[in-house]
Amino acid sequence: MNDLISIVVPCYNESEALPKFIEVLDGIIAKMDYADFQVVLVNDGSRDGTREVGERFAAQYPMCVKVVNKENGGHGSAINAGLREASGTYFKVVDADDWIDPDAMNALITFLKETNVDLVLNPFHTVCDTDGSTERNFPLEENKWQQIVYGQTYEMEKLLPDLQDVLQMHSITYRTELLKEHEIRIDEKMFYVDQEYVIYPVPYIRNVAFLPGIVYQYRVATAEQSMNWKNLIKNRDMHGTVLKRLIAYYENIEENLTDVQRQFFLYRCAKMLNTQANIYFMMEQTSQAKAEMIRYEKSVREAD
Repeated sequence: MNDLISIVVPCYNESEALPKFIEVLDGIIAKMDYADFQVVLVNDGSRDGTREVGERFAAQYPMCVKVVNKENGGHGSAINAGLREASGTYFKVVDADDWIDPDAMNALITFLKETNVDLVLNPFHTVCDTDGSTERNFPLEENKWQQIVYGQTYEMEKLLPDLQDVLQMHSITYRTELLKEHEIRIDEKMFYVDQEYVIYPVPYIRNVAFLPGIVYQYRVATAEQSMNWKNLIKNRDMHGTVLKRLIAYYENIEENLTDVQRQFFLYRCAKMLNTQANIYFMMEQTSQAKAEMIRYEKSVREAD
């Protein structure tokens, strides 16, 4: 590991959004040591000018920016490719149509220089694509979190019951070696694999720290997003497949989990199962939805 943090940017047909993200990255890189920051732009088989935009940026900063051009394999495939190329001690995924706040990123980098914690959690903003409004996402304002001191290291096992709804892709910075050592791989050619990215490493995380800066700016309310209800219905088989793979992962490692970790897995799988049920309820073809729901419930019961 030579760099402090690797920012992996999955890109698919992002020639319009990517320049805005690159502008932010340019401002960050220009103010820091190259050894602090690696950017891996993963061009996931784009058919527009994404490759050219990325390669112009890499030519500007050849010491810390790399473009990986690959066949289309989906978000999980892009993360896997980025992890293979990551040389940073820490690892963060930021999609090309989102962006990061420079000040919060600088604060994160300053902290990472002083720690060896497995997981760092920051709040993130959801930014409405239609009106530009923002909403802070992080429940640390709740009373049960009042004892948390930002920048202090905590044992993951003790906090995991309260982290069930906090662990989200946009809040996470992992220690890279943790992902590589345990061969964390995300399913390819599949939507909704952010759940795998969040859940698969949990059994191996020893400690966690929290920071107040809002690093990730997550765009929402776009018609193309996979979590749009119309797209959830369209891609319901993928959502259901990811849940089954999470269950299979749980079954494979269950005997090595603590009771707290088991409860975390079961809770997150139950939330996904609830979403899968709601997808069927949202379908207009009620007879088809009912038949699919019955089949899916049976398959889940057989799996676990």
